[in-house]
Parts: sequence; structure tokens; C-alpha cells
Amino acid sequence: MPATAPKVSFLLRQPRLVQGYREQLAPNHALTMVWIPPGRFWMGSPASEAGRTDAEGPQALVQVQGFFISQSPITQAQWRALANLNEGSMERRDLKPNPSFFHPDHWQGKDQAVRYRLGALLDGEASTDDRPVERVSWHDALEFCHRLGRLTGRAYTLPSEAQWEYACRAGSPEAFTFGATLTPPLANVRWPAERDISAPGRHQQQTTPVGLYPANAWGLHDMHGNVGEWCFDHWRERHEAPATDDGPWLIKDDRELLRERVIRGGSWNSEAIHCRSASRTSGAPLLQDMKVGFRVVCLPHLPTEEATQQTGELLASEQEVEIPIAELNVSSGIAAALKGAGVNTVTDLMGFSYEDLIGIPGIGFRQADTIIEALEKIGITMPQTRVEGED
Repeated sequence: MPATAPKVSFLLRQPRLVQGYREQLAPNHALTMVWIPPGRFWMGSPASEAGRTDAEGPQALVQVQGFFISQSPITQAQWRALANLNEGSMERRDLKPNPSFFHPDHWQGKDQAVRYRLGALLDGEASTDDRPVERVSWHDALEFCHRLGRLTGRAYTLPSEAQWEYACRAGSPEAFTFGATLTPPLANVRWPAERDISAPGRHQQQTTPVGLYPANAWGLHDMHGNVGEWCFDHWRERHEAPATDDGPWLIKDDRELLRERVIRGGSWNSEAIHCRSASRTSGAPLLQDMKVGFRVVCLPHLPTEEATQQTGELLASEQEVEIPIAELNVSSGIAAALKGAGVNTVTDLMGFSYEDLIGIPGIGFRQADTIIEALEKIGITMPQTRVEGED
């Protein structure tokens, strides 16, 4: 829709009147909740949509109740406000105040050789407080909702897939909330090199402050890109038994707390085609990834406790374990080469790109591929992947 794109971009950058409220979490840090009106929409994508996968169908007409959703992904400052909250029985799970990869504390004390080169502050950015929190698991995100509910007396939880897609589309049947295509000024996603233009249109190669890019028609920011967002639902390969309501799709069995959960929206490292309104992926509920965060919903029709207990009790808090490189499923030669470069744990590898790996003495393309495969088996994805055709 090239002819209408300038008009859409212009309109989205104007001040808008949205219904909602603010929760004051800490001095100077409020959480803005936006009202999403009830309605019906076609969930999923049509077979003709570019980039569509089988996981996005078949389409289903879904009835959605009205709800409130956070205007943007939860920020690092908002997260820290509740992670630091100490109210005795309010806590069911420990939360780290600063879990994010893109936070100055992340590499404190680490060897300079393993620091991520791209995590610099942007022009005019004094801190990362307004960036989305990431490297939080599904269980961590649900604990945040639990604390928020106990603090405010309102029913907070993670959005269902249907709620998330309905809010993302904001009435648009197109591939993106902005239309049939996505352009650099509209979202923080991974653009091809030829589209690396001046900020905010270039590939930032990291998260950006929430609200830096235009909002959709219902006033929501960063529904495409920046960070992928946890949903409440268990993962399923297809909408095989399409729900006609907006509740989460859940499997009730003895593995329900271990099953993969849905992630929506794509991230700063996703190509635009994987950030479409209907795009779906998943992750283990304990996954902590620099590309995954979340936003919250408030459900006026649910009691506070019920909102976060739809699947029973949360898993107990796990302490983050530093996995030694020797325990990664790679050869002793690869492990020795990594240790020689100052990489002693799996955490030390999390900021590396493919180019960083092959720059290590003793690590070539095949060895780098082996490392990537080993990391993916434990739920970690490298920021960049190998260029096709290299040997």
C-alpha cells in the first residue's frame, strides 16, 4: 500500500486520545494501561500472506472481551520497582532487579574480550531504564504479574495469544498493524544492509527505549519488534481446534508448567516478515533470552488471584546457573579454543555474533555451527546467524 503509507505514518505520529489508567510503581515510573474495546477479529493469517507459515492457520473468528493492556513492553525500571518489592507473602519467586542483557550491570566484572560490542547507549539516552526488560522467563513474567496484582488489587496476567493479536492488529486485517508492509521508521527490527538508514530507521542491533517508534491505532507501542513477548498459552503447531473466545489455550497435565509457551511480535533481531501480527514462535518457560520480554493485561472480569493461577502454582525460583563451557555439547578442541579467548561459561557466549565466533583462533565455520547448535539445544539463540553459502 505505498500510496497510503505516508498518510498512515503521519497519522500515527500525532497525539492520540486513549482510554486507560496509570499505576504508579515507583517515583517517576508509572505503568500505563490502555483499554482495548471488545469485538471480533479473524485470528491468524490468510494463505496468501507473504511469509505465512502453517502455524498461523487456519484462521478463526474470535470474540474478544474488553481488557486493559500495557501501552508498551514492561521496562527495566518498571521491572526493577517490583523485583525490589519485599512484602513477605507477596513473593512466590525471586526476581533479579537487573536481568537484562542490554543493561550496564550485565557485563560488570566480565572479561573485556567477551563484552557485547553493540550494547551502547543511544544518542540522548542517559540510562536503559526505558528499554524493555529482557532475559526474563515466562515464570518470571508471571511472578511480576502476581506482585502487581497483589500491590494494586487488580487482576494482572500475561495476554492470551488471541488478546495479543487482537491488540496488535487494532482493527487491521493486513500483515502489520500499519498495513501490508513494514518500513524502517515504524519498528525496531532487523533490516537488510541496504536499508540501514539514519535512526530510528537503521537496524539498531539492540533494544531501544519503548515508545521510540509510532503507536498503532489503539495507542500501543512496539507490537512489532524490539522484544518478543510472552503469552499465557501453551504452544501448539497449528490452530487445530480454533477457540472462539479470547482465553488462553492450555494443556492440563503433569507437564503443564514445563511445556513451551507462545512468544509473539518478533524482536530487534528478527526480520520484518517474522514480526507480522500473526507470526508465532515459542520458548521453554524457563528460557531467558535477550530478545524476549513481555507486557501485561488487566482483566476486569477475573478475580486477582485467578489471573495468575490459571495453570496452578508457579515453579519455585531457580538460581541462574553458570554452565561451564566444558559441559556444553561441543568437542574438547572447541571448548579449549573458547577458553583461550576468555569464554569460560555459556553466559559469556550470549553476546557473541557469528562473526565474533569465527574470529576466535581455532574456530572456523563448522566449529561455529556446532556451537550454535549446542546453544540452541539449551534455548539460547545467537544474535546473528551464518551467511548462506559459506564453508
